[in-house]
Amino acid sequence: MEYRNAVQFILVNENDEFLIVHPQGWKEDYYKFPSGGIEEGETPEAAMERELYEELCVKDFKQVLSIPKSGRYDWDKKTIQMYNHKYKGQQLHTFILLVKNDVKLVPCKKEINHVKWIKKEDFEKYFLHSGQLDHARRIIEIYEL
Repeated sequence: MEYRNAVQFILVNENDEFLIVHPQGWKEDYYKFPSGGIEEGETPEAAMERELYEELCVKDFKQVLSIPKSGRYDWDKKTIQMYNHKYKGQQLHTFILLVKNDVKLVPCKKEINHVKWIKKEDFEKYFLHSGQLDHARRIIEIYEL
């Protein structure tokens, strides 16, 4: 099995808050940065724009950083079987996007229960999957350089 190529987009507002999403089917306290797969023949940039619109209806943003191969993780066997994945995990291409405080977000109810804006000091309350907190901190550290 190989890794699925995916994009992750980290939205940052004017208050230096980060958008996190609670995906459908996840435990209540578990969140992540929005993300989605890169389709065959699609560039990471095109995938990011498509997924950002599909998941949150956002078109107005300023891209400030693009980090290829920013992270990779494996899905556990239960997840692979539950979703009939043909991949063993995901290889991420992360984008940092600036948005206005009044950006209108319309979460896709098929994929996302709800969204939150949080400060980086609160990451540990929401990034509860193995390796997720370290990944988030590493990416934000690169952004803040």
